[in-house]
Amino acid sequence: MARTGRLTRLKLWLLAALVVLAHVLALEWFARQADAISGLTKMVAPMYTRMLTPTVPRPVVASASPPATPPPRARAAVAPRPPASAPEKKPGQRKEQAPPPAPAAAEAA
Repeated sequence: MARTGRLTRLKLWLLAALVVLAHVLALEWFARQADAISGLTKMVAPMYTRMLTPTVPRPVVASASPPATPPPRARAAVAPRPPASAPEKKPGQRKEQAPPPAPAAAEAA
């Protein structure tokens, strides 16, 4: 009885190895077929017309700084406009005066 269990297990392992081998071979074959039917063209090898050699960078030449710009001139301040809802003053009209403050003694009592 133990012998049939081993034989079955061996057959199963051989079958699994055979399936893995078949898959690997199929993938290799498909890869080679895909290269043959590829729509992409192979790139041409680069052709150099001259040899590139390292060069020494050009020396940095110090130049004079441009003249300083003069500071901006101060502008005259514009007088603020009264709000649009403020009443207009007529040329002959005087300013309204605020009522005089109440004496401090009257408030303290």
